[in-house]
Amino acid sequence: MKWRKIPAQEVATWNQKLQQTEAYFFQFPYYMDGYHDFRFCSPAYYQCEDNQQSVAYVAMLVVKLLGFKVGLVFRGPVVLDAGRPLALIIESWAQACKNDGFILLKISPPNSEMSRVLAGRADVRQKDYFPFYSGSQVNDLIISRRGTADELLQSYKNIARRKIKQADKVGYEIIESTSEEDLRQAYKIFTIVGKRKSFAYRSVESYLRILRTGAEFGLCSLYIARSKGQIINAVFVVKDGHRATHHSSALDTADMPEEVSPSCRLHFEAMKRELLERGRDHYNISYSEGKVREFKDQFNPEKVDYPAAVTLVLAPVRFYFYALVIRVFNINKLKRVLRKWV
Repeated sequence: MKWRKIPAQEVATWNQKLQQTEAYFFQFPYYMDGYHDFRFCSPAYYQCEDNQQSVAYVAMLVVKLLGFKVGLVFRGPVVLDAGRPLALIIESWAQACKNDGFILLKISPPNSEMSRVLAGRADVRQKDYFPFYSGSQVNDLIISRRGTADELLQSYKNIARRKIKQADKVGYEIIESTSEEDLRQAYKIFTIVGKRKSFAYRSVESYLRILRTGAEFGLCSLYIARSKGQIINAVFVVKDGHRATHHSSALDTADMPEEVSPSCRLHFEAMKRELLERGRDHYNISYSEGKVREFKDQFNPEKVDYPAAVTLVLAPVRFYFYALVIRVFNINKLKRVLRKWV
């Protein structure tokens, strides 16, 4: 088995190839494109081949920080040939990354089998040694496909169904869009909500990068609700072969007519299109806590847990100094710097 870096001219083709696999959107090049403008880092793509056949694939966020080279892997790697021993795939990957100068890989495993194999390695630490950026959550909130729109609606709590009816009476314009102008308009709401809640969204350029390539492959869209021609609610949705995921959203309550929110109606529209029309298995409304979680619970989602991130140490001596630096360095200050990524 041999891993090689995927040439730039071949990267986009993986947006199509990965749709035939169990890969999560985190591993798709269109989504990783959103990191191009982030500080200190860049996306990189590798595939493992054996006897001229693709065995595995991985997208990594390569971070060069304080003189160290770190690889961040979100819900990967992606195994393309289940008949090959996973332990050998990971061993050859670790060796390739070591030869490429990485001191460590932070890996958020996509499943329990990957987690089990990683846990059996002596060079894996059951600790996150790059705590400054998670990249992926360890929980999802999943709504699964039903046979009809009515069955989907009936799977929600009464309060959600009532809010959907109220929104329909108001007469919101609910549409799906891949327009860059619509995204720019929606981002203004993101900015307003972010300031109010002291929450930092990624840059509009990052969203635009994801949308441009994602829309080309049917993997990204913006669901919006308009009132009197103005966008007041937007949900940015990213997709893979089996799931559609609510990535970001915002609601402009200042221009909301009759204090009736379109949010439940907007998510219902997204679920109908992604689950029923396009045949995806799941809609991930994304894990949250507090009042946002109360809103999402109206859809009766199933909470799905994923293995915690681990650290694969590739260069023990340099890793020792790296671990020392992040202990001595003002971690909160470094987090503030890295928060500007998004």
